[in-house]
This record gives sequence, C-alpha cells and structure tokens, in this order.
Amino acid sequence: MRQGLHTSIRLKLTLLVIGALSVVSYLYAHRKLRQEIHARLSVIVSDRQKLVLSYIHQQQERVALVASRPRLRQLLAEGAAAPSFAEETRRILEDARSSAAVVRAIWVADANGRVIAATEDCVLRDRRPGIAREPHRPSGS
Repeated sequence: MRQGLHTSIRLKLTLLVIGALSVVSYLYAHRKLRQEIHARLSVIVSDRQKLVLSYIHQQQERVALVASRPRLRQLLAEGAAAPSFAEETRRILEDARSSAAVVRAIWVADANGRVIAATEDCVLRDRRPGIAREPHRPSGS
C-alpha cells in the first residue's frame, strides 16, 4: 500500500514538474520571439526613417533651388498683380521643372494656401490639400 502511495505521489510530482517546465519553456520562447520580432521591426523602422529623411532632404534641396532664383523672388515680392507675373513665373517654374526629370509639377502658394504660380493651369487659384495654413488669429493678439 505504501508503494502505491509513493508511486502516486511520484507520478503527480513528475506531472507537476513536466507541466511547470512546459509553462516556463513556453514563456521563455514567447519572450524570445517577441524580442526577435521587436528587433527586426526596429531595424526596418530605422531603415525606412533614413529613406524618408533622405527624401525630405532631397525635396528641401529642390525647393531651395527653385526659391533661390532671383527673378522668381522679385516677381513674388511684387505680387501676382504684376502684368507679366503669370507668364514669367510659369517660364521660371517650367525651367526649374525641366532641370529635374522626376519633378512632375511645381506650384507656389501664398500664406493662405492659394496657388498663385504653377507649371499647370489646373492648379492655379486652387487650395491644395497638405499646404499648411496659419490658424486665424484675432486682431490684437
């Protein structure tokens, strides 16, 4: 009878140990897998961030090249009411567009987001989505 009791206790302890080891193994493997996934995703995010920052830098350089044209700056300072504004700005923007093969269109917007000069007629006097606008501030603030 004692032997049967010892065997029963040994069997229960063995099953308990096996169960505990299974749970610990599962938790360890789960944690390692999550760490591996996190590490891989971090590498991907870092790589994509570099690509996006490089693209932004490239676009800023292109904008600077267009914005640095003295005649364009002079025309913009004079305002869109100048008689030759539309023709001259289009010519300048077309010249800038043709110098970069990947650029499809160029437009210049005022502080309200209204397009005042463009390489394409369809965007003139249009509000383009994505152009930041200053929030309206009441006078006296």
